[in-house]
Amino acid sequence: MEKVFLVTNSFAVGGLATVIMDQAKALNSMGFKPCIIALHGTGDLNPGCRVVSLSMKDSKASILFRVLYAIFRPFIRNMGNVFLVKKNMDILSCCLEDVGYSSGDVVILHGFKTIIKVGGMPSVSAISVLHEMPGKMLSGGNYVVRLVQKVIADAFFKRARMVAVSESVRKDFHNIFGEKKKAIEVIHNGIDVDALRVRASEAADVIEGRYIVSVGRLEGVKGFDVLIKAFSGIRDTDLKLVIVGGGGENAFLVDLAHSLGVQERVLFLGYLRNPLPIVAKAKLFVSASWSEGFGLAVLEAACIGVPVICTGVGGLAELLEGDTHCFFKPGNYEELREKIEYSLYVKPVSVNLKEVLDIQASMRRYLELK
Repeated sequence: MEKVFLVTNSFAVGGLATVIMDQAKALNSMGFKPCIIALHGTGDLNPGCRVVSLSMKDSKASILFRVLYAIFRPFIRNMGNVFLVKKNMDILSCCLEDVGYSSGDVVILHGFKTIIKVGGMPSVSAISVLHEMPGKMLSGGNYVVRLVQKVIADAFFKRARMVAVSESVRKDFHNIFGEKKKAIEVIHNGIDVDALRVRASEAADVIEGRYIVSVGRLEGVKGFDVLIKAFSGIRDTDLKLVIVGGGGENAFLVDLAHSLGVQERVLFLGYLRNPLPIVAKAKLFVSASWSEGFGLAVLEAACIGVPVICTGVGGLAELLEGDTHCFFKPGNYEELREKIEYSLYVKPVSVNLKEVLDIQASMRRYLELK
């Protein structure tokens, strides 16, 4: 076995892109030949290996498939156009053949949207990796809608070995599809701490003064509104809140900061290819997420020695341990404010990883599944 193919819906932005890039670099150092295949866009990251960008059928599909999607859209929310699975499966199969896939190689499908889009790839030896809580992806509509979504997703999940990046993701999967129905291996994402420190030392725009930082997609599940509300109650006018990330709630969050009178102290930096130099100089990293499959940004901050306060949901609860001021209840912005103030003005919070998240050890476990 010489080649490992890492397949993702998009390699453009986000924590998943970082995970895949780190996996590719680890595989290179282990003597394998990784190849990243992005179904939509490759972004500007440099993983040090071959990257192939495909053009999956979706919005550009023929009128028939677009009509089918329009009719059944309430039943396939968050799934995309499942009527195109066979076509997209064929596109990926042809790509794998073109880049030299052979029996004995490994194909790793990263993320719910990737697995659904290509139907789990039954034609190759694929490993399907869930980074998200499937319950969140299949939570729309009434009972009938959720049942249809469950049947469709279950058909695709049956076609490959399953991996969850945390015990919380595995439990969520079993709550939906049944504990005895599918064996799922838990493999935590590995972290290359030495590489993190190098990235954290890169040059970046300087933010004047003292600040706390949060990194993530600007979406409701990340709880940035909770964080801004908590920050607005802190009367230290020299303190700033730096938010790194892009997403659909950007305008809402900017308006919220204005309505709370802290617009001058909340800095929205948008998406940054490497946010770690900003994180490294922060007094505190805060995550107010309602749900996390793994929580990479939080764990990276902890690995480079930045004090962390988070909700302790999902993988974070499994992998972090610290004093009582490290964790707060999701949505409770008053509790969050108190813990931020304690860490800044009384004693910095102390948090540690419960286990070493070695990137090469993580990849060896994937290869053992073959």
